Amino acid sequence: MRLRVFVVIAVLAATGLSIGAALVETFPGDQAITTLFQNADATWFEKTMRTVTGFGGTVPMLSVLGLGTIILSARSYRHYALGLPGLAIGLALVPFLKELVDRPRPTVDLVSVLSNVGGHSFPSGHAFMSMTVLGAILYLAGYICGPSKLAVYALRTVLVLGILGIGASRVYLGVHWTSDIVGGYLMGGLLLFAAIQLFNTHMKPQHGSRLAM
Repeated sequence: MRLRVFVVIAVLAATGLSIGAALVETFPGDQAITTLFQNADATWFEKTMRTVTGFGGTVPMLSVLGLGTIILSARSYRHYALGLPGLAIGLALVPFLKELVDRPRPTVDLVSVLSNVGGHSFPSGHAFMSMTVLGAILYLAGYICGPSKLAVYALRTVLVLGILGIGASRVYLGVHWTSDIVGGYLMGGLLLFAAIQLFNTHMKPQHGSRLAM
């Protein structure tokens, strides 16, 4: 029951953010948060943010899906491996959502734009993909790492930091507003939730019980 309430709240929040982003270029706090991030102008920090943001691109995310599929198959969890490639289809929603909302990216008169990126701003594709792909790997970490609780904990910690770091890097580089990132996280999370529910409802695992939320 609590999970359903949470999902309803997430859907309403994502819908509200989308409508708001279609009507206004920035939300209260968007510009201030970007400025706060960009005050950390050390060279090493910018290099780190550029490196982190690179991991959130389409090719790295698809590579993660492929690697996860290979590992699960090698560990005889082929049933679970079948679910990962399907997420790639869901990632195709991002361009559609961007066109639908049609929100412009941050401009140099408002913040420092440290990377030249075209297209629309909402939702952040990097945030969407990182939440969906890395979230799926986080969810399946126990099957990927095996019985080692330390390995599972380490992998999940890296994945959480990766999701948060990719979102933060987009704000720092001035290519997205914080509200774009939040929107991407919400929509990516909802896609992941839907995929897990579909998987558990319509496919029978070969090993053990169903995956549990």
